[in-house]
Amino acid sequence: MRKGVDALQMVFAMFILIVVTLVMIKLFTGIVKPDTLPKIDDFQHAYNYNREKIRCGDLCNAFTTGGCVDMRSAVGFCREKVSIDINGDGRTGERKAYGIIAGIPYCEDGLYCFHIYSCACGYTELDAKECLDIMKDFYFQESGSEMTGKEATCKAIQPGECTFDPRSWKKKLPGFEPATIREGKYAGQVWGADYWWKIAGYPEICGENPSGSTTTVSGGLQLSCISPSSGTISCSWSGCSGNSEVYVAYSGPGGSDRCNLAGDKSASGSCQKSVASGNYNVVLSCDDSTSSKSVTVS
Repeated sequence: MRKGVDALQMVFAMFILIVVTLVMIKLFTGIVKPDTLPKIDDFQHAYNYNREKIRCGDLCNAFTTGGCVDMRSAVGFCREKVSIDINGDGRTGERKAYGIIAGIPYCEDGLYCFHIYSCACGYTELDAKECLDIMKDFYFQESGSEMTGKEATCKAIQPGECTFDPRSWKKKLPGFEPATIREGKYAGQVWGADYWWKIAGYPEICGENPSGSTTTVSGGLQLSCISPSSGTISCSWSGCSGNSEVYVAYSGPGGSDRCNLAGDKSASGSCQKSVASGNYNVVLSCDDSTSSKSVTVS
């Protein structure tokens, strides 16, 4: 009789051990370190990947073949979005769509060349973090305003418009379980589709909410931009005090530039530029305040 009891106890103990082991495996596979971001090659099975990689390679070559000193070319690579399909529906770069790459959630409309192409030159690699520093400095030099530089950078690099928290996704992806961040500033939080944007440092200048704008509009500052004809941007503004210089900078497919307003302290004014077709972001800066507008040029 005693031998039977011992055997049952042994079976019960083994059962408990198996349960504990499974729980521990689940715990450690659901908590991830920040350094486990997917490698660039993990995107290679996405539809349209090869075509977009070639396009990003051309942008990278424009930077590297010039000796890696042309910051305009670097910015051109950094801000270039890629249009690939990561949710398997055959459509690329969809707004508000989401998918999983190597167990990590992403917004399909929040992917850039640095996600799928390694653009390196010497000790410099144009990843999300390096692009933050380069773009911030570039736009500051272009506009002469630190605030405008930050504003333009935040507008240029976005994690997308999908729901960041995978627990709130309407469509549950088979086999995917949301993971928890183990280390760093965001430890304990669920790994969301905006995490790459966060650990690269964008919230430090853009705020935790990746809306792309930290604009503070004061004193009735107003900016209006239209495309009156093909290849043209026309902007007008008002509400500046007239006591500080005015800057109007724009960025888009044709590069970045600004209206020639050197020394201008007008309370209101306008400017017009010839540009390539595409979507542009225009930023007005005066009196330590900014306002921005988006305009599509045909």
